[in-house]
Amino acid sequence: MSPIITGLKSRQNEIRISVIIPAYNAERFIGEAVRSVLDQGAAGFEILIVNDGSTDATPDVLQSFDDSRIRVFHQVNRGVCAARNLGLREARGEFVVFMDADDVMLPGKLRAQLALFDAFRPHIPRLDIIHSGWTLAAADGSELTTIKPWETAPDLNLETWLLRKPVFPGALMLDRRAVCDAGGFDESLTQAEDVDLILRLSAGGSRARWLYRPTVLYRQHGENAILDGMKQAVNLDKVLDKFFSRPDLPRKIRKIERRVRYNTLMWLIWRLHQTGHTEAVPRYLRKSHPVSPFRPTSVLTVTDWQIKIVEHALNAGCSPDIVRSLWPAMREASDLQDGDWESAKASLAFHLDVWQHRAFRDAAALAAHKSMSPAEISEVGAPVIFVAPWTRPADVKRVHRSLQDAGFLKGRKSPDISALYLTLASRKLYERGIRDFLGSIAGIIVCGAAPRTFRPWLKTMAMAWRALKTRWRRNGK
Repeated sequence: MSPIITGLKSRQNEIRISVIIPAYNAERFIGEAVRSVLDQGAAGFEILIVNDGSTDATPDVLQSFDDSRIRVFHQVNRGVCAARNLGLREARGEFVVFMDADDVMLPGKLRAQLALFDAFRPHIPRLDIIHSGWTLAAADGSELTTIKPWETAPDLNLETWLLRKPVFPGALMLDRRAVCDAGGFDESLTQAEDVDLILRLSAGGSRARWLYRPTVLYRQHGENAILDGMKQAVNLDKVLDKFFSRPDLPRKIRKIERRVRYNTLMWLIWRLHQTGHTEAVPRYLRKSHPVSPFRPTSVLTVTDWQIKIVEHALNAGCSPDIVRSLWPAMREASDLQDGDWESAKASLAFHLDVWQHRAFRDAAALAAHKSMSPAEISEVGAPVIFVAPWTRPADVKRVHRSLQDAGFLKGRKSPDISALYLTLASRKLYERGIRDFLGSIAGIIVCGAAPRTFRPWLKTMAMAWRALKTRWRRNGK
């Protein structure tokens, strides 16, 4: 069935940007979305709205707009990918923005992203993507938190897109020809179609830059398509299977496939938890065993699960404490024996109560944990320090100072802190971070050693050795 076009008035001015908005039963939000684009104050844009077989009053709302910049298309319900592809075929702009009907475009988005294209394209061949941040909002539009994905994904290359997946369609501006050459959206996908498109663009040579500001309001409500966590899990598996089956992938990208699949599983576990599919969490945690960087029955594995899931919780504007409700699922999926699980749980609590909140920056906050001796902090903190990739010698130094300020330690020497430095040195050796490795060795020298530290030292070295053997074995497959 051919699409029906209504409300068409030709524009003689040059059109540089096409904003494509699929709408299915969107009467509640579509009006605000369209007005936010019309209020941009930028010249040379058009709005293409694809009514994807709505059965509510969406067509009536669209009919109320009398603006020559708007074109409305009607088709039978075929899904968001088909709707976007229809808009893409009809678009006349040099660049495209794919916006959902419940998004709100923040002032200045079109002008700012277009300015970056104009400024950098003469110097960066194949610059096809300008990305930005976004602001999460409640259903009534009140702002919740701003997402700044460049903080964890500073370089937008193929490796980053795979490992971090910092993709949100409304925050992007894309070169229309590049999107068309890549084949548009895969209509066999019902979720993760945006990740699939970006991976194809990047693998094909498209380059990207950040606009360091939020440009769109992403509304959180019960009707969001993304809330179907199980569909998302199935479709992301399909996307990765399709991507890694490409014969033209560089060797360095093939080498990170395990990391990509592991990181993806951690994100999916967070989404499953958030969307009420808690019963599926142990199954997906077990799916991570073959691609985990650590042994499945290791305390390090459970600690790593929590650290990665907490990161996704923070990116979603949630408290990291919400992850405590996943501990039973972690216990079930880890197969740890009772004693090992109790050790793991102590490290998980230390991560949430002290390390994650950076309580060690504040002596008073650390003093609240006075029931823990420096030796106990060394014991439960070691897995956290070994797993957390962002930990630096300066962080352990802050722990040392805070323990002194809180009255835990007398004098500069602290063999228990030297054990933490040794743990960090092992981690940096594991990830080949030579500078931080040397800084950790310096910390060991400053803090000194004593016979009672031999046990944690040996435990740390054994932990590092097992992790290295696991990585070598899996990289050799």
